[in-house]
Amino acid sequence: RSRSLPLPGAPFSRRERSQRRGVRRAARSAMVVQSVREDEGRVLLDMLEALRIGAQGSSAITVRILAASDHDGVCAAKIFVSVLHSRGVKYTVVPVHTSTEILENVQQLGADTEVRSLVLLNCGGSLDLSQMLLECGTPADLRCFVVDAHRPILLKNLSKHADRVFIYDDDPRLDDPMELGVRPPVDEDDDDEEKHLEEDAGGDEEETRFGDDAGRIERKRKREADRISREERKRQRINEYYMSTYCAMPAAVSLFKMARQAALASQDLLWAAAVSLVGYHELGLLGKLEYDRLAWEELKEAFDRTDDDLGSLKVTPSASAGPRTADGVAGAAGATALDSATPNSDDETSAAPSRRRPRSSGEARQLRFEADFRLLMYKHWTLEESINHSGYFYGTLELHRDKGIRALKNFFATAGIAPNDYKQLYSCMSLPARRSLQKKFSDFGKGYGLSKDKMFLQQFVLDRGPLGEAKHALWLKEISCSDAAYMILALLGGVPASLSNTRLDNLPQMEGGRRDTAAI
Repeated sequence: RSRSLPLPGAPFSRRERSQRRGVRRAARSAMVVQSVREDEGRVLLDMLEALRIGAQGSSAITVRILAASDHDGVCAAKIFVSVLHSRGVKYTVVPVHTSTEILENVQQLGADTEVRSLVLLNCGGSLDLSQMLLECGTPADLRCFVVDAHRPILLKNLSKHADRVFIYDDDPRLDDPMELGVRPPVDEDDDDEEKHLEEDAGGDEEETRFGDDAGRIERKRKREADRISREERKRQRINEYYMSTYCAMPAAVSLFKMARQAALASQDLLWAAAVSLVGYHELGLLGKLEYDRLAWEELKEAFDRTDDDLGSLKVTPSASAGPRTADGVAGAAGATALDSATPNSDDETSAAPSRRRPRSSGEARQLRFEADFRLLMYKHWTLEESINHSGYFYGTLELHRDKGIRALKNFFATAGIAPNDYKQLYSCMSLPARRSLQKKFSDFGKGYGLSKDKMFLQQFVLDRGPLGEAKHALWLKEISCSDAAYMILALLGGVPASLSNTRLDNLPQMEGGRRDTAAI
């Protein structure tokens, strides 16, 4: 009878331990990590619905978007604000460069009670966002949504205890458990450790009850050694996880899934996602095999499936409703390049999908998926200069050496490309030379070590139609995804003349004559 009553500090019975583990499993099922790879990204519609509900009953701006100042952040912001505009959600876009700028923006939310949702695009996954929201004194109802391609993600953001942070994970590597960088369990390890402790406590109770003092010490040593071994394996697995740095699905491609699920897919948004994907490949952050798989499965398949709808749906916001920075300036850094290389929609006050109608001659702009040169801006430059500034051609031909320059000239002569063609702008080349350019590279490039698979890349090319004839010398009528990606990167990496090294005397200074780094 005395053993039937639980004593203070006594271990739980088997039934009680089973009930507690059931409660923990139920809590794990409500984790804040949402897998975008399931059901073609329908989970992103939950985020969109949460933002829409949070904006109800308020005339103020309820969503603040922090977009990374890279090509993926620009493309993701364009897709995201297009979808928000169609739902009537007011937003503010703020480009961020560093983690410090993210912290400064979160600190501003402590005094702004109107903002109910914070969205981080291609940034923030490696920061302790829950702790940041707590220390900055943000409102308790503020929720943080993260779509970030950078890996690894901080494990604290993946814990069920981070109930204010929602991570939308789109990582193809998690589909293969044998791949390096597979995420270690977060809360499961803690629960397993607690289960072992409960079992150990139960074992000690049984040993004490039956007076088995002879083997109790030995078994206790064994359990302690097992505990140390488990902690070491856990620590080693976490270290391996944080040492594996890579890029998962581009944020713009993930958000394009949301646009498709919301029936808002358009050529504008498909183009933005394609530019983001090609940019990762051109920067060496995405391998050729992975790029080909994503380009065909995520984008080309969507393009073929909804080809007619992509030609008729228009969701690009008007200039007055476009993405705004914290200062109210329309567009973020790099948006100009993306917009200029994007098939523009008609001027409409609503961004909702329009009815299908015949396209006029002015709407002849369209996308096509084809193999194009991996030459830097070759359609807007001279062929010779483009080859000298393209990494694969420069390294393979060894253009840093005299023999490489001679090899390039021999290649032009062998392929039948005249000097008056490769030394002038692409738009000024003769029409037969332009049409036979790819065939000549394919036929004669092998003799100079050039591989066809690496000279060309399957990508989307934008035919801008009559819009591209304004600057005929630059050949703006056709723009490839790689061209648009390099345009955005060039704009983002540009330094204003007032901040360049040529005008150091004009930089802001403090009273003592030192440079005012904060003002700069």
